[in-house]
Amino acid sequence: MGSTGAGRGRNLQGIFTWSLGFFIALASGGLQAAEIQPIRELLGENVPMAFSPTDMDPTDFQFKVESGSLPEGLKLEVEAESLEWVRVSRTLVLPRGRLMFRLGEGAQGFEGNASQDSFVQSFRIVSRADKSSSLVVGLLPGPAGRIRFQWRMLSEDAAAVKPKWAEAVVRVVFLPQDTSRRGRFLMDASCSPFKLNRLASLPSEMAPQRAEGGDPQWGYGWTYVGCKIVQFFSLEGRSAALEMLVFRANESGTLQVDGAPITPVVPGVWALRAPALPGETTWGDELASDRVKFSIPNHANLGFLGAGLGPYGSKYESPEKEFSGIAPVLTLYSAYYLTDLSRLVAFDLMPLRGPFATDVGLYVQNESFKILDERLTFYLMLGIHGLGFQNRNHFVFNFGLPQGFEMVFRDFLMRRTSLVAGAFIYPTISGRSYYNAWVRWGSPNLFGEFNYVQWRERVEADSVFSRNIGFCLGVPLARFL
Repeated sequence: MGSTGAGRGRNLQGIFTWSLGFFIALASGGLQAAEIQPIRELLGENVPMAFSPTDMDPTDFQFKVESGSLPEGLKLEVEAESLEWVRVSRTLVLPRGRLMFRLGEGAQGFEGNASQDSFVQSFRIVSRADKSSSLVVGLLPGPAGRIRFQWRMLSEDAAAVKPKWAEAVVRVVFLPQDTSRRGRFLMDASCSPFKLNRLASLPSEMAPQRAEGGDPQWGYGWTYVGCKIVQFFSLEGRSAALEMLVFRANESGTLQVDGAPITPVVPGVWALRAPALPGETTWGDELASDRVKFSIPNHANLGFLGAGLGPYGSKYESPEKEFSGIAPVLTLYSAYYLTDLSRLVAFDLMPLRGPFATDVGLYVQNESFKILDERLTFYLMLGIHGLGFQNRNHFVFNFGLPQGFEMVFRDFLMRRTSLVAGAFIYPTISGRSYYNAWVRWGSPNLFGEFNYVQWRERVEADSVFSRNIGFCLGVPLARFL
């Protein structure tokens, strides 16, 4: 086992040079949760990348004057094809669109500004054909999305005294003509692991029957829910709760949880925490209530152990032993969460036929960034690796530092399933190399994995080579700590 001192020094130098280069190329800081500011995020995002959670249409949104007045003959509407969904927090997606001014026949032009939250946008409408002054607005029904207008009429006589300013407050109304789009319960992909589901949606006994020909009644609005599991210590030990970020497109701006009123984080958005048992909660207002069910462990386990088994095409070459054929391969997986964004992971791959060899790794897996509407997560994996095998009647165990990455696409093809792809790479340095690539798809309870593992090791003057390509099915064995 081993090599000369000079050779070992060259090997270590190559290992650390490769590892440092890999780290510099791929390292990236983890994401931090930011303060929830829906309107600022909606209006400030230049490249909205959120997937549309439903088939809403711009015509589903209307605008109603709540106080003051707008110019006579003016109609407000959402521009066709302008509806976009923007991720305003890690677990919350909301819509925005372009507000168009439509002047009636013979209507006079006007100018002014519109403000939503702290965003102020100016406009100037000269004629019916003028479409240059459309405004981007957050399409949030209720108090969260109120738009305040300040305007005055344009005077044809430049020397005349300017008209006085007028004001109006306009609210966004969700009023789809397609009844299938009413009362939608929208869930973020972050809720998939917890089996969140709405059991029932019922009108309140106090639901007002508005006769205003099209003003929203119960069942017209929608709810969007994002999820995150949180852990805390209690007298019974470490416990878990489901934290839900809820946006309700309602008119009242109030919410009760299991009958108790709660304060919104910002208008229209509430943060709720529900314990593992009984796994149900109800929220609502004077118009309607939703009863939801979810599933999380009562005890928050930080550790996981799983196993996979399947047929591989296996090849092994050493000075004294050779093997080529189909072999069952056992793979063990283990992980332990260090923080929300990082965990300690370990694996061991062992062919059960042919010369004995074991492929062991211990790594810190750290979340680097998320893209594609928070669905695709990139993880950097830094750690240590070991290969054990027989050579000339001696058991050899060599350490190395192949570094790796993993990408996870949540809710791929169906909810609660993920597509995972990753690799460990150590290019040939001083006769040693290691390549491990995998593609995995499935749920937390069952997954299938395609794996390719190839390595070459030097033991003094000898060279040992191994390659395994195959498929396995994996299941969890235990959750602990």
